Amino acid sequence: MEATRAVTKMKATITQRFFFDDGEADAESDCRFCFFWLKTESGEWKARYVRHWYEKDKLIPVNPNKIPSLDEEALRKFPSGYRYLAYCQEKTMGVKVLLDMPGHRREQSDLPGSFKKCGDKHDLLYWQCKKWVEGAEDLEF
Repeated sequence: MEATRAVTKMKATITQRFFFDDGEADAESDCRFCFFWLKTESGEWKARYVRHWYEKDKLIPVNPNKIPSLDEEALRKFPSGYRYLAYCQEKTMGVKVLLDMPGHRREQSDLPGSFKKCGDKHDLLYWQCKKWVEGAEDLEF
């Protein structure tokens, strides 16, 4: 039987520049993208779904002489996979960032909810990959 489904992973870095009163910085978040492929009747492979999870991130000052000051307590509310990216988006853009996006770490936090959900969502994504390749039609993303 010829395969009609596949899953691939791709490592990527999400980079965004932020401007603060006391300097500018680039947030870089390493992540993995999972592509869920389906072979069409014409024989072409097309990505049907794309999902990702966060691994780790960092904040890099643009000018080493002007390092933005960060609120350490506010930083603690974000999972480590996208901590600086999320902090900067909320602080400079006013967006409300989700705190339970998939990530491979199962760190503990003294904040309500902790970050265990991030690791659970990562594991769920792997199970979805397995089920997709096996032919499951009822996957919910």
